[in-house]
Amino acid sequence: MGRRNTIQKQLVLDAVNKFMGHPSAEEVYNSIVESYPDISKATVYRNLNHLVDSGQLLRLTVPGSADKYDATVSNHCHALCKYCDKFIDLELENPVVIDFNDKALKENMVDDFVILFTGICPDCMEQKRKIKD
Repeated sequence: MGRRNTIQKQLVLDAVNKFMGHPSAEEVYNSIVESYPDISKATVYRNLNHLVDSGQLLRLTVPGSADKYDATVSNHCHALCKYCDKFIDLELENPVVIDFNDKALKENMVDDFVILFTGICPDCMEQKRKIKD
């Protein structure tokens, strides 16, 4: 039996889509509660989980930080700026390819992977250049 497409689920999906980035569950909740003050945090979190389970959103685990959500579900990587904590989509010219038939992966039942690059975003690089000049 499929899950119903509820108004709350659509509100959550719309909220993630309108962010120009990768919001946390708290940020999604805060953006919805402004217009719908009766919605609960539990409802937002539950619907985020449903949307991830159904493949409509990606959940991105960020070490030392809250999970982020991404409405772009196509195969892409992410980078985290070491200075401003900005989370950036990376569309690599040569995407990372993993052979899931590899013995070590099969033995450990690995069926997915997440790559998080770290570095300095273009905005922070520009700031560093301005300080040097």
